Amino acid sequence: MKQIRPKCIIAMAAFLFFFTQAYAETESPLPSYSLSVVTADFPPFSFEGEQMGHQGLGYEIVKAVLEKSGQPFSIQRLPWKRALETAKNEPYTLLFPCARSKEREPLFHWIGEISKRSISFFKLKERKDIKINNLDDLFQYKVAAVRGYKATTHFIEDGGKVTQATTDEQVLKMLQSGRADLILNEDLVVAWSLKQLSLETESNKFTFSDIEKAFQYEEGSSRFFVLNIKTPKNIADRLEDAYRDLVENGEIKKIVSHYR
Repeated sequence: MKQIRPKCIIAMAAFLFFFTQAYAETESPLPSYSLSVVTADFPPFSFEGEQMGHQGLGYEIVKAVLEKSGQPFSIQRLPWKRALETAKNEPYTLLFPCARSKEREPLFHWIGEISKRSISFFKLKERKDIKINNLDDLFQYKVAAVRGYKATTHFIEDGGKVTQATTDEQVLKMLQSGRADLILNEDLVVAWSLKQLSLETESNKFTFSDIEKAFQYEEGSSRFFVLNIKTPKNIADRLEDAYRDLVENGEIKKIVSHYR
C-alpha cells in the first residue's frame, strides 16, 4: 500500500482547518439553548389578550427579533419587581420593557429600543381656557393621574396636587366628564388607552382627536428590551444584529404604528 507522505498530511490538515474556519465565520449555527423572557402587565407594551395570549408593542418587537435571530425562547408574565430581579440575577434571561438608568446600565446588555418615553399633560381640545406656559401654571388646575406611576410621584414631589385613579381608563373618563382639567400620562399609553376606551363605548366615543397636549412634562428617555449581563456576548450580538435589520427594513416602525 502506498504511504501518504507527511508533507501531504500536513497540507491536507491545513486545508481542512482553514476551510472549516471560513465556514464557521460565514455560517453561524443556530443556538440550541432557550432564553427565558420575562415581562409584566403594562399595556400597551405587554399584556394578555382574551383570545391571542401574549400581546403588546414590546412583545411584538421582542418576538420579531428572537424569531429573526433563530433564538428559541419561552415567556412568562410576572409582577414587575420579580421580573426585574429575575433578569438581574439569572443569565439567559431577557426582560422588557425596561427604562434605562445609571443603576441598571451595568446589569444588562441593552439590545434595542421599544419606544421613546414622553410624559405629558393632556386637556380636552375644546378647553380653550386652559393655558399652560410653565410648571407653576399647572398648579391651578385639577389634575388626574394613575396611582403608582413615576410621573405621578414626580409631579406630587414638584408640589402638584393629583386626584389619583387605579387605571388609565379611569383617568381618561375623569377628563371626559370634566372631573379633571388635565391628565398626566405617557403619550403612547394615552393613545392606546383611548383606542381601547372608544372600542368599549361605541355610543359615546372618546378618541385621541378630542384631546391635545397642554404641556410636555418629561421626555428623552426610552424603554428597552435587555439581556442579563452574564449571558454570553455572542448571544447579545446576534439579537442586536437582528434588531438592527428589522429597524432598517421598516418592520419595527410598522409594529409601533399599530399602537399609536
